[in-house]
Amino acid sequence: MAEDDFGDYEMDGNEEEEDPDFADEDFGDGDDDFGDDDDGFGDDDDGFGDDGDDDWGDAVEDDGFAIDHDPKEIARLKREKQEAEENKEMQDATWTCLECKHVNKGMGLLCLGCNKPNLGALDTAKRKRELKEAQFWADMYKECYLPLKKFQKKKSSVELSTKVAEDNLREIFVHELVERKIPELKKYTDKDLKKKCESCTCEFDEKEVVRAQLTCHGNQCHACIGNWIRAKISDENVIPFIRCPAFDCDFAIPVFIYMDPKTKLPVDDLYKLICVYSEKQLARNPNW
Repeated sequence: MAEDDFGDYEMDGNEEEEDPDFADEDFGDGDDDFGDDDDGFGDDDDGFGDDGDDDWGDAVEDDGFAIDHDPKEIARLKREKQEAEENKEMQDATWTCLECKHVNKGMGLLCLGCNKPNLGALDTAKRKRELKEAQFWADMYKECYLPLKKFQKKKSSVELSTKVAEDNLREIFVHELVERKIPELKKYTDKDLKKKCESCTCEFDEKEVVRAQLTCHGNQCHACIGNWIRAKISDENVIPFIRCPAFDCDFAIPVFIYMDPKTKLPVDDLYKLICVYSEKQLARNPNW
């Protein structure tokens, strides 16, 4: 190849001849073999990437990282955040004592000047506590009342959730501190155990008459405990709690007895217990 001018070259005899197919002036222009609408590639093929193909691109497979959020837990966290913001606002607020005119910072219950109570803060705290109680019982009542009423209709297909009933029942025991407010008046020992149930006088066995392990008594069978609880629910005598059926005991029946399959409490009875309990608490609240 000899250089004629700078950047220009001539083909000598030793160079290969150009490929006529490659040097075609019509390369890429209307060539039937290049870039045309070939039905085999990139065109509107019904089998590739369309929205009608349910096997490709339409559904996202679960990669194992999907998070199932608990609505109750999310609501609880939102309430805690709102309460924290309200408490911060109260701490930054100021109030003037009506007796000594001393300006106090924060919603304290006592004046730092004369050591007398802040009646306004006491009233605010009381109303806030009552409103919080009303919201707690109203949420529980709303969750259980409508499903129970629909379930009680003969032609209804609504099914009651055992988990919802058990969770709400646990919340009642925790919120009311049932097992802490009532002292353990009596705790049975092995010497106190008898061969027969004190209520139905049937001898205990491992099949039909099963001993219920209460905290206070051990001479009651599960069948009698279940009948006792159902009778109290029917009479709506559940406040402040359902006590032990023994005549000489006022201790509350533990929450695990309600959920024990041996007690044979229907799930609708648990729903009714929750509704009656929350309704009675709401009736006592001035915000309801």
